[in-house]
Amino acid sequence: MTLTWSGEGFRLFGAVDVGGPWFDLGAQSPVALGTGHAARYFKLVCD
Repeated sequence: MTLTWSGEGFRLFGAVDVGGPWFDLGAQSPVALGTGHAARYFKLVCD
């Protein structure tokens, strides 16, 4: 799976549960992610 976004100042966060905890993945677009997990959640945060 590949996540892409455009624009400046965005940071990608990820978690294994929708309630968190959320971790800054330190990734830039595009990001290739494995599909071997039952569930993963992602959000973009803009500074």
